[in-house]
Amino acid sequence: MGLDLGGLSISPYVDIAVGFHRENKNQITKDYFEDTQTGKVIGDSVSNSQGHGKNYIKPDFTAGADITFLNSNGVEAAFGIKYGINFDLYSNDWDIFGRSGSVAGEVEWSNAKQTVSDTANIYTVKNEGEFAITEKSAFNHAVTPSLSITKEIDERLALGFSAEIGVGIETSSDKSRTEKVDETLKTWKNGAPSGDLVDRTTVVTDRTLTETSVFSIRPVLSAGASFYAAPNRFKLNAGVQVGFGFTNTKTRVTPQGYDYTVTDTTDQYGNETNGIISNVGSSQTDSLKVSPNWERLIGKIGAGFTFFFSPKFTLDANSTIADISDFSDGFNARW
Repeated sequence: MGLDLGGLSISPYVDIAVGFHRENKNQITKDYFEDTQTGKVIGDSVSNSQGHGKNYIKPDFTAGADITFLNSNGVEAAFGIKYGINFDLYSNDWDIFGRSGSVAGEVEWSNAKQTVSDTANIYTVKNEGEFAITEKSAFNHAVTPSLSITKEIDERLALGFSAEIGVGIETSSDKSRTEKVDETLKTWKNGAPSGDLVDRTTVVTDRTLTETSVFSIRPVLSAGASFYAAPNRFKLNAGVQVGFGFTNTKTRVTPQGYDYTVTDTTDQYGNETNGIISNVGSSQTDSLKVSPNWERLIGKIGAGFTFFFSPKFTLDANSTIADISDFSDGFNARW
């Protein structure tokens, strides 16, 4: 969509995209001995699990406009401005050996173990595991103004120049904790104490909030030329590009309180003692790290040609040397 004002053209645009990232893992192994004649398990049955949930959705929005002006001397000038934003939306849940939950972030577990013992009088289930849980958020903003000028020297030769400055702000937040669970559940048989015994201990450690912000600016200058060796049939292209960048990263780590233990018990007679909390350690130290970084000057030199089979069918070929050490080439056909 564009607006033509007699030599002045305005072309606004909006781009919307959504990315889906799915990364789930739950690897379970089971060890037990089985009586081949009766099919019954002999002794303890042990199951182990390790895995993670790291699913998120990334919406991406870009809005901008290009303003183009063409004068009577064959000079075309274009000014562009665009703004983009994207962010991460997390949602993951888990149910591992009786330990379940959900988080707007990521979860990872290791050394999760369930031991089942079935004797004549007591059925026992022991669950163990360590869960690393992180609430996550991330927002990225970018503003990019640009300017390009093209001059037709004659019907065969055209020269061009462009400049753009990318300015970005990225923010992220990770609120993490580790939960180590040790749980025993016993069920009596044959008319023994009627209730079930529950003994659950949860140790919560490493409660921290990590906040990161990154400011970046990257100016890029380009100049090029195109020459029709055969009008409307064969065109030679060449150009050079230089740029550099600066980023400043701030990372703040803030403790979220002392480590603690939660104990829940229910004896075989139904007496409950839940939510007993005790400190088991000290919190971490608050810290702030600032990391400025100047990126080295980047230079690119490129050359190629365009062959016109017809007004709607072309073949592009190009070679590029980046940083005077990285060489690449390619072909592109369009119709």
